[in-house]
Amino acid sequence: PGNLLVGVGHDVTRLHEAEQALRRAHDELELRVEERTAELAQANQELRSSEARYRLLMEQAADAILLLAPGGRFTGASSRACELLGYSPEELLQMSILDLVRPDPERTRQVGERLAAGELVLLEEEFRSKSGEWIPVEISVRRISDHEEQLIARDIRERRRAQEAREQLAAVLQATSDFVATAELAGALLYMNPAGRRLVGLGEQADLSQRTLAEFLAPATREIILREAVLGGTWTGEAALQAPGGQEIPVLMVASVHQRPCAGTQFMSVVAHDITQRKQLENVKDELVSMVSHELRTPLASLRGFAELMLTRDYAEDKRREFLSIIHNESKRLAELINNFLDLQRIQSGKQVYEFVALDAAELLGEAIRLFQPGNPQHRLELEVAPGLPPARGDRDRVRQVLANLVANAIKYSPEGGRVVLGARQEGGEVRMWVSDEGIGIPAEVLPHLFTKFYRVDNAVNRGIAGTGLGLALVRQIVENHGGRVWAESAPGKGSTFYFTLPLAEDARQAA
Repeated sequence: PGNLLVGVGHDVTRLHEAEQALRRAHDELELRVEERTAELAQANQELRSSEARYRLLMEQAADAILLLAPGGRFTGASSRACELLGYSPEELLQMSILDLVRPDPERTRQVGERLAAGELVLLEEEFRSKSGEWIPVEISVRRISDHEEQLIARDIRERRRAQEAREQLAAVLQATSDFVATAELAGALLYMNPAGRRLVGLGEQADLSQRTLAEFLAPATREIILREAVLGGTWTGEAALQAPGGQEIPVLMVASVHQRPCAGTQFMSVVAHDITQRKQLENVKDELVSMVSHELRTPLASLRGFAELMLTRDYAEDKRREFLSIIHNESKRLAELINNFLDLQRIQSGKQVYEFVALDAAELLGEAIRLFQPGNPQHRLELEVAPGLPPARGDRDRVRQVLANLVANAIKYSPEGGRVVLGARQEGGEVRMWVSDEGIGIPAEVLPHLFTKFYRVDNAVNRGIAGTGLGLALVRQIVENHGGRVWAESAPGKGSTFYFTLPLAEDARQAA
């Protein structure tokens, strides 16, 4: 019994120790569970905070953000994505990326491979909105987990419009005939359009990096731009460009100073329209007014002077007749000047009406001889017409006017008399007509200028012969409006021949 009690007591002690060990293990397990629970709670709190921050960032982002499952189905969308595409969040969650883009299997495959490799995919795409509009977007796609991808889409409609505007502006600058250039305020050239390069003699491939705007501005213009444009912002007025050879080109210029929106620095633009032709026309107009005034003033002075003499003094009958003859001749000269000038202006303005008919050249030349021969006994007017000459096409009155001017000139510039030959012959599809004389002739160097308004040969021989310088200009305009040509052949002291052509009449042309 004693041993039994000892044995039982020993077992109870071991049982008690085991119970205490078990209690300690339980306490440790509970502590660990509490610690792990706290860690999980902390992790969940951090996860919720991260998700909240992510959602906040998604909602605050200026770009559209979409979350996609691996198959392309949307699992989330920012408010900006809903706004851009016109769908509600619930609608987007029922859709996939394939509902927004144009079908392109090959491109879809390539994007999928790049995403599987962990690459960031950047590309431009077009998304179809709920209204049916195709919206250009710049997208970036990245795999953010095994089960989700993030797509960020930036609306690039404004960028596209700006790009199109730049392309249109570039096309306009390429096509315009005006000089357009931009430069730094210090003078370094930034750009010059093709028309500007041609105007100042700069090759289209020439490097602008070492050139300055000042090189292509006349000295006075440089000073104006520096003083007016830079200080005032914009200057407009007449100025001059300068070609590499030093030649100045008159232009109407607009020079402006601009602010760069991003850098905050300034640059200058210069637009210049070539007014060389306008200046030439102004000079011609001034010369025309001066010449007309002079030509009108001369016969008017004679008319007034001789009329005053006859009114204030008594003259013998023969003297009175001499004065009246001068008045008569000056009146005719004045009338001729006015009529020629008015005819020329009417023809050049396109207001002259022509009545084209079939003309018998021999008949017209004969009329001119009968008109001029009686009053010019010193001259012998002759007709040379080839037999069987076909009819020409022309306005009868205007061709008579041409012949009258040429015959009058032939008589006027052969003061010693002699033969004046009026002729005609067929040459191809034209009838060539001419008037030749045996007069004083014309120097070779002035022949190209004969048919210019108010041009007269200025030499000692011609100076005493009255004229307006309009007759041959009128002849040229009439002949050219008939589709013909006019020219002269001459040599000093050997006479002159003036030629002009008229097209054959239609039936004669067909017969030929």
